Amino acid sequence: MNRLQGINFGLLKSKVVLIVTGVVILVLLIWWFAWMTPEASKLTTVQQQVTADNSTVTQLNMELIALKAEQRLVLHELPYLKKVTTAIPPTEDPPG
Repeated sequence: MNRLQGINFGLLKSKVVLIVTGVVILVLLIWWFAWMTPEASKLTTVQQQVTADNSTVTQLNMELIALKAEQRLVLHELPYLKKVTTAIPPTEDPPG
């Protein structure tokens, strides 16, 4: 308690301290609304883009799986296709 009595609180009430405190608070508010708020908007936009990109990746992976299955089927059926194409000669369509 003795230490608190020795502190000069009159200094904290001076105009200079109050003005500096007010300016610091004002600068912090300007910083928050001028820089942080737009950054939050940019972050939201980036998160939406990441979600869309993840959806595209999932779709492309599913298409890749389907194409690989089709490739296996084609490779399995290729010998039969070669036999059929050699057994049946190509014909030209008549004009008209």
